[in-house]
Amino acid sequence: MANNGQLERYMVYCKIYQMQNIIFFFKIKKGRFYIVRMTDGRETWHRLLEWDKGQAPSERLAAIILHNEGFQNIDPSHPLGGKDGLKDMALSHGGKRWIGGVYFPRGQQTFSDIKSKFIKDIEGVEINDAQGFVFVTNQELRLSERKILVEIDNKVDVQIYHLERIASLLNTPLYYGVRMEFLNVEMTIEEQLGFFSIHSQKIERIENILEKIVIALDSDKTLKHDYEDDDYFDKPKTIEEIADMVNEFCDKVWFNRHLNLLYRVE
Repeated sequence: MANNGQLERYMVYCKIYQMQNIIFFFKIKKGRFYIVRMTDGRETWHRLLEWDKGQAPSERLAAIILHNEGFQNIDPSHPLGGKDGLKDMALSHGGKRWIGGVYFPRGQQTFSDIKSKFIKDIEGVEINDAQGFVFVTNQELRLSERKILVEIDNKVDVQIYHLERIASLLNTPLYYGVRMEFLNVEMTIEEQLGFFSIHSQKIERIENILEKIVIALDSDKTLKHDYEDDDYFDKPKTIEEIADMVNEFCDKVWFNRHLNLLYRVE
């Protein structure tokens, strides 16, 4: 059975890792301690809130998120430090010029501090001749607090990516690789099952599209006649051959992008 000495050592172990932005729970089973990851999305949430990586990684993470959210022409200013002209990045959205502000302190700050940072950053909209401002932060913001920030300047289009919103995005299959890179949060078994399920659905949709294309080509006698001397039509591919090639291609893409991750998760 675990004694008080063992418990104390494991508590110290957990505290050390918490200081390194890695937060653990532990459980006791048959006298042994097991370090376990927090569930229900809390691991991602806590690691974002206890951000200790500095400004540059936070701006790079924000740029990736905004790109996947539909923002375009993202141009970071000076992630490593320097005069940025009251903008962490310039970007466009909906045909308009936007600027972005990134605020990733360690731990939850007061709303007064968050508001002060927001007001300072939104001043860059006029200076940079922009029409919109996107604020990306690892801070928890209530609905009423977001409303206050959005209404600070009614002439400016505002979007706020706050702690809960970012954590929700990072816990979706599209962001598993990004989450691993910036937060060192690996996929759980459940997330792996979900990822491969979505992957299989995409392959199935591709196969259905290819099947329709093959059927259309088979029924288009004129097209075949026009290209009857083309080598491509000398040995037409069957739907099974096409599907195998698509599966091989997707497997190679998956292997190349996630090889390191697959070695680290069970």
